[in-house]
Amino acid sequence: MKKITLITIVMGVFVIANAQVDKRKILEKLTSELIPQTEDFNPFQYAREEYIVTYLGLSIGTSDYCEKAKEEIEMFYEHDSIVNEKEKCELIHYLSRFECQEVYSFLETQINIAQSEAVRCEAIVDLAWSLDPNYLPCISKYAKKDSLSALEKLAIARAFTIFGIYTSHSELKEDAIKLFDEICYDFSSDTIPGFDTSMDPTRSGCFWSYYMLGGEVALNYYDSMFEQDESRRPSAALLLAELGEYEKALPYFVEIIKSGGIGNQILYAIKGLAAIGTEEAFNLIREQIQSKNEAIAKEAKWIFDYIEMKRREE
Repeated sequence: MKKITLITIVMGVFVIANAQVDKRKILEKLTSELIPQTEDFNPFQYAREEYIVTYLGLSIGTSDYCEKAKEEIEMFYEHDSIVNEKEKCELIHYLSRFECQEVYSFLETQINIAQSEAVRCEAIVDLAWSLDPNYLPCISKYAKKDSLSALEKLAIARAFTIFGIYTSHSELKEDAIKLFDEICYDFSSDTIPGFDTSMDPTRSGCFWSYYMLGGEVALNYYDSMFEQDESRRPSAALLLAELGEYEKALPYFVEIIKSGGIGNQILYAIKGLAAIGTEEAFNLIREQIQSKNEAIAKEAKWIFDYIEMKRREE
């Protein structure tokens, strides 16, 4: 079984006299620390680590168009009364791609004054991706409000997760876990009031958050989902496998393969077996290359092609 660890990345404080946080340096450091360079490298056994690195890479925006960002912010205020909530959230997320102090100040303002809960929550998470601890007090102050909704708790916990993983404030992961454990065992990401999965379903929710945290807290959550929510069992089993827990995942995937599965179950099983990475698991995947189902055969072949590609990169 792959060793289970709760990764703690300890770094210095990245604030230098109004300079932007250098996410590229953090990305380079994370990549060297988390992704091994070995001949037998199996990327599916390091899916979470690659996810952490990739997600940070996706958060890197540009600081070359701050004047353009200022214009967009002015437009936001000018049309505040006629733009709907969803459009505001989309615009806030778009603006967060500009790594400018003007944008970060704008996000901080929205956290403090926006009437819409969804807008405030979007701003909380997007501001966290600045990785600038100067903005932590704003988010921490919001977290101390009375009667926070489930949506607000989710946003704050996600912000604490981001700071806890990518900066020196690793202690915030414990604060995030307390909030996640409070809301995520009762709410799935698509049932938290106010949470819009149509906007960007890969960016939010309890599944995303526990995966980022990893370790026993994530295993406990996915194990609970595996037992309690049949509709989420394939994805829960996959994430258990990617986190190195095979006791439930392996027999579940074997049964899916042998029974033929339904829907996307076999696709989850193939990827989960790749994460388990034993000879038995890979043999089961090889058998699917001959499947009459074109999508399944293509997925099975892709597993081996992807492994070879990643090994060449290493």
